[in-house]
Amino acid sequence: MSRRRRRLRRQISLAVGWGTTVALLAALLMGGGQTWPGEQLLALIGLLLIVAALVRVQISEVHPDRYRYFWMLPAAVVAVPLLQLIPFPEWVWSHLPGRADLLSSLSIAGAEKDGWGTPSLNPLETERLLYTALLPIGIFMAAMTMRGGQRRKVVGMVVLFAGASGLLGLLQLLDESGRRLHFYDITNPFSAVGFFANRNHLASLLLVCIPVTAGLLADRVRHHRRSASDLWVWLGAALLVVLAVCATATNSRAGFLLLMPALLAGGVAFQWSARGGMPKRAASLLGLAVVVATALIVQFTLVAQLDRIAHEDFDEFRADMYARTLESAGDTWGVGYGIGSFLHAYDDVGDVAADYSVYVNHAHNDYLELWLEGGVPALALMLAAIVLLVRTLKQKLQPPEGVHDEDTHHRGLQIGAGFGLALLLVHSLVDYPLRTLTLASVAALLAAILAGTVRVTSRN
Repeated sequence: MSRRRRRLRRQISLAVGWGTTVALLAALLMGGGQTWPGEQLLALIGLLLIVAALVRVQISEVHPDRYRYFWMLPAAVVAVPLLQLIPFPEWVWSHLPGRADLLSSLSIAGAEKDGWGTPSLNPLETERLLYTALLPIGIFMAAMTMRGGQRRKVVGMVVLFAGASGLLGLLQLLDESGRRLHFYDITNPFSAVGFFANRNHLASLLLVCIPVTAGLLADRVRHHRRSASDLWVWLGAALLVVLAVCATATNSRAGFLLLMPALLAGGVAFQWSARGGMPKRAASLLGLAVVVATALIVQFTLVAQLDRIAHEDFDEFRADMYARTLESAGDTWGVGYGIGSFLHAYDDVGDVAADYSVYVNHAHNDYLELWLEGGVPALALMLAAIVLLVRTLKQKLQPPEGVHDEDTHHRGLQIGAGFGLALLLVHSLVDYPLRTLTLASVAALLAAILAGTVRVTSRN
């Protein structure tokens, strides 16, 4: 290989690594709400990452099977909103299921809509979400071109940020004003939200990072001779305690109920990834971290969490909202109203929310909201993603048979990433974590780690 080509590879490798780091930091710091004025800049960063990843793949040898994931998964993400933005003549789009009532309302208001139109009821919001998706897509494609060591460093930054965000949440609980340390106007005052607008989303990030951190620890222990005296192993165990305690301190019921599954997933990632090579002292250290976290939770956060579960009446409202969402979605016959059109399609939400002291802009069940907005195509893609996740995670839990490459070297991280994605999907049953840019970007990174690096060789 010529010196010029090696230099080009090094430059592209550095560009992809630093670009992914910058993109993730921007998403972590500024993507905790629903919208913000700098979304176009993040979309541009995502587009540049996509270009850099494509260039890096073109000059490298790649795994054919993993290369399919490299382009098929991003294509699937943008397929539904792109189809919903295709303009059709009036005689076509007006006859789509669920549009008759809309046309009748417009006619009564004296605002008949003639000419061409899109299947989406809110094409501007659909287009905005399509642009926003460029950043997670860029992170996914860039991370798939990285080697295991590079991705471990990026993931380490994410879990450290999660710990810092959790500690910020504890400071927010101590703020008597309830607003001073919050970064969004529409938020949960007097609650631990970290860099998010919603306490449930902070809890989701913290829970996701528990099995990921455990997987990182397992890889470190497996490849370090004196793991019991390794400073990074002790810091990782301390981080697990911080993540678990802060997850319950958010006062999120979903965070509280998913904490035990997250800890169990972390234990599986830690044990399975180092089967046959786990020192007893390292396993004891992980057990000690769990005991300390449990003691702190019982001491400081358990009573408040149980009191909220016993007295809050939001479940009744949420059940009513689920029923109304299904009723509204039934009018579309599986076509959907358009990604991002929830508030336009679900016109009864204002009447329902009027008696509750909550801000409602989503169905709080992402599967029902996808059914309302995207219909059969969107829900089919989500179900396909779940099947793919389960199948891939099952493969990673099997011990490697005689093959030792970049991915098996970081097997713990891959297993932890798979469980982290599973926790996000479970949380989506009662919330909308993947609709925040921060969690969507983290999910994209974890998906790339689980899929494995697309490159066979890399000479940086």
